Amino acid sequence: MNPLVYFSRDYLNCRKRQILNALLLRNIPADYLLYNSFENTREIYNEIIIKGNLCWQYQPNYINTSDLNLLGIKEKKVNFDKFKDAIDFINSLLIKGMDVFVNASTRFIPHRLEPNSTGSTFLKLSSYNNEQKSFLVNDVILERDYDVQIIEEAYDSLPNNKKYITYLDFSDYSLQKNAIESFKIKGDKWIRDLDDDLSFYDRIAGLLNDSSEERFKNLEDLLNKITQAFAIISGSRLLYQFYLSINGISKPILNLLMRSSDLAQIVKSLSIKNQELIKISSERINLSNIYSNLKKLKEMDREILNMLKLEINGLEYEDKFGLDLVDSWKINKGDDLALHKQVFSSSDSEIVYYKSNLVDGYNLTRWNSKESDPQWIYVDLESEQVIKTVVLNWEAAYAKSYKIQVSNDALDWTDIYTTSTGQGEIEELKVSGKGRFLRMFGTERGTPYGYSLWGLSVFNN
Repeated sequence: MNPLVYFSRDYLNCRKRQILNALLLRNIPADYLLYNSFENTREIYNEIIIKGNLCWQYQPNYINTSDLNLLGIKEKKVNFDKFKDAIDFINSLLIKGMDVFVNASTRFIPHRLEPNSTGSTFLKLSSYNNEQKSFLVNDVILERDYDVQIIEEAYDSLPNNKKYITYLDFSDYSLQKNAIESFKIKGDKWIRDLDDDLSFYDRIAGLLNDSSEERFKNLEDLLNKITQAFAIISGSRLLYQFYLSINGISKPILNLLMRSSDLAQIVKSLSIKNQELIKISSERINLSNIYSNLKKLKEMDREILNMLKLEINGLEYEDKFGLDLVDSWKINKGDDLALHKQVFSSSDSEIVYYKSNLVDGYNLTRWNSKESDPQWIYVDLESEQVIKTVVLNWEAAYAKSYKIQVSNDALDWTDIYTTSTGQGEIEELKVSGKGRFLRMFGTERGTPYGYSLWGLSVFNN
């Protein structure tokens, strides 16, 4: 799976995201270290709404030094007053195959340029070019060469307590059974001890519902805080389902977590849009969708925690959200004609929501289109196939009106299914057609967002 999926709803500070990315790039099962990534909304309220911190200033507990040590991974720091004095040391670490990171002021790093900022970032130094006197710098989503002079200026301008080189030593790495068991015990304890009454959602609704004049003076600031808070909720639920997946937790919980993450992302997006509307006219803002989603999210979080605590204790739960739909079609994935085939689309909204996610066989990655009509996506089945069943697994952004089409040349298309009453969720369509290419052609979205599919499967039975 593309490591960038882990950062698609990113709220982590620079250090956490760099170390997580380093583990993923080495194919180390970092999911085990996410056992405590389900964030407490009580803590989020205190840190973001009350104290006014930004999401990246929030300090999550996971991917900590003691857990890295359980895997034999050592995180070490060495202080240098001047960056030029660290270059030979950094090179020696890179030659040994270690991952090396440097703190740098955002005032001097071009892709992070904040001229008046006192903040810093945490960058990976991937390699050194002695002839060019430059480092290849990795910031998770991009890599580029920077002259030593740029990094030197960014490092040397930091306060003394931030002047250090960090490196990860993987020489003793080993994934032992006792470490996996330890993470499982810690994860169970994390959920059992989680003291969250979920009043966060009611308190947010109360703040939004305050009709006093003071509320309108501070509404833009409040919406920004809500944006930050729900970035954490959405991102933490996304990461936590990776931990649950590697531990074989049942599908209804995983899918409810993803719905919760999606809904939190929608609240975040609505908050951002209302911030923009305030700049135009306060009369144009619409908070009704935020209110309704707050109630749903509270119910989902309560259900998730109840389900987790029951499963940890070996008890059964009653599904309140109809998530058994995920298992409603019992067809072997090996029969899926679309699995791992080449995919083409009219658009992709972001690199982490790329079209290939549609047929990767992993129901936690997805394709997103841009926010316009029409949009399409099709699969090359590599030869003409008899098609009798098509399964669409929609994310929250579904198609209200769409067609399923087949073709042998990807130019002339024949409709084998048409609807104007799409409901989203998982749609198992009984069809009859032949073709090498199969396309979902969306003509009307069911939400303000683009079209979004977790998966598309094609069967000849």
